[in-house]
Amino acid sequence: MNTYSGITMISSRLWHVGLFGILFVLILVNVGFADTVDTVTSCSVSESGYSIDIKNTITLINSSGKVWTIEDKCAGSASVKAAFCDNSANEKFSIKFLDCSGKGYSCKDGACVAGKNSCSDTDNGQDLTTKGTVTATGGDGKVNTSTDYCPGLSPSKTVIEMSCNANNMNVTTWSDCPSGTSCKEGACVAQVTNTCSDNDPTQDITIKGTMSGTNSSGEYSQYDFCSGSDYINQYACKSDNSGGVYSQSKCSSGTSCKDGACVKPDSTPVAN
Repeated sequence: MNTYSGITMISSRLWHVGLFGILFVLILVNVGFADTVDTVTSCSVSESGYSIDIKNTITLINSSGKVWTIEDKCAGSASVKAAFCDNSANEKFSIKFLDCSGKGYSCKDGACVAGKNSCSDTDNGQDLTTKGTVTATGGDGKVNTSTDYCPGLSPSKTVIEMSCNANNMNVTTWSDCPSGTSCKEGACVAQVTNTCSDNDPTQDITIKGTMSGTNSSGEYSQYDFCSGSDYINQYACKSDNSGGVYSQSKCSSGTSCKDGACVKPDSTPVAN
C-alpha cells in the first residue's frame, strides 16, 4: 500500500512538471521568441545614408515573413543607440552607440540635436562708458569671447563695442564717443586737459629741475638725472603739454654730475 502510494505521488509530480514545460514553451512562442530564432532575411532603413542628427528606423523581415522595426533611441543625454542595416552580415543588422558630445550636441528622441545659442555681456549692451566683455556659446558648444576696445592710437574718438543680438550671437559695432570724451582702454571717458610745468625752464645744468603735470594717464613727475659723472639729462615739457622729453648735456669743466645737477667737487646740488 505504501509503495503504490509512492508511485502514485511520483507520477502526479511528473505530470505537473510536464504540464509546466508545455506552458513555458507556449509562453515563449506567444512573446515572439520563436520568431527571432528564424533567420533575418532582409533589412531596410527609413533614411538613405545615415545621419547622426536624424532619427532612423530599420525594418527587418525573417524567413517566416515576420516583420518588425527597430528605432534609434537615446542612450543617455549625449549618446544614440543606433540600428544599422548590414545585409552582408549574417544578422543583416547591427547596433552601435554613437557619441553626440563631440559636436557639442545632445541626444533627443533618438537623434543628436544642436544646443541653443547663449550670449552674455558684462556691460549689459552697448554702454560706451564701460569696457565690456561678451561671451557667446554656439549650439555646437564652441565659446567665443571678445572685449570692447579702442581702434588705432590713443586717444581715439571711436570705440569698438561688442554686444549680443536677438539670436544670442556676438555682434561688433563701431560707435563715436560722446562729445568731451575719448576712447581709453575700451571705454569712452572724459577728456583730460594736459598740463605741464618745469621749475627749471632755462635748463640750468647746475640746478636739479623737476617737471610735473597731468595727462590722459593721470598725474606725473620727472626729475633731471645723471648719466655717469660727466653728463646730465634734463627734462622739458612737450609742446602739447602731454608729457616731457629730456636732453643730455655735458657738465662744465671742473664740475661733475651729482644727483641731477652739475656741481663742483664737494658741493651739494641745488634743487630748484
